[in-house]
Amino acid sequence: MTHPLLNDYVTVGSNKVITAKGTLHQSVTFYMQVTAAGGKEDYFGPYEIIFGCFDEIVTITQAENFSNSMSYFVGDVVMYQMQNPTITREYCKVVSNKIVTDDASGSTWMFPAKIKDCATQPCSSFSVNSSLTDSFSFKVLTEFTNSLSIVSSTVKVVITCSRNLVISEDSAPTNPYTMEVVDANDCF
Repeated sequence: MTHPLLNDYVTVGSNKVITAKGTLHQSVTFYMQVTAAGGKEDYFGPYEIIFGCFDEIVTITQAENFSNSMSYFVGDVVMYQMQNPTITREYCKVVSNKIVTDDASGSTWMFPAKIKDCATQPCSSFSVNSSLTDSFSFKVLTEFTNSLSIVSSTVKVVITCSRNLVISEDSAPTNPYTMEVVDANDCF
């Protein structure tokens, strides 16, 4: 037997075993020819062997402890730490995690001032700009070996001013006991 993706068979006991060439992600459809002791031949199949990472043989699920809600104060040092999805074949590895929009298109994130992709992939930690009050959402596109991918649920980020109260004077006090309480939600 000669096939570009399969090795010739080897006999193991009374069985003939065929292995795949290389470590490519591939699918091979084949038939089996059986010759009886009297010389009669018959073919069985088609059969399919799937090697590697394919939708048909793996299940990808979002990590149970995936964080989809974050609240911070202006000025906090914020790193969004995500948990990688799980996949049923451990040889299917995470290739990259990318921030994408939370709409149906899942297009590449176009707001680098809010959150920054990693320089080195695969990464699971993203820097969030917390210099202004803001509220925004995104998703994470995780790509695995052989172009398998999953898009996370929506992650909601809320950045607010600190709730600490600041006491300040409006003007030089005429009455030393009169002071105004200003909410720090105005930030600056």
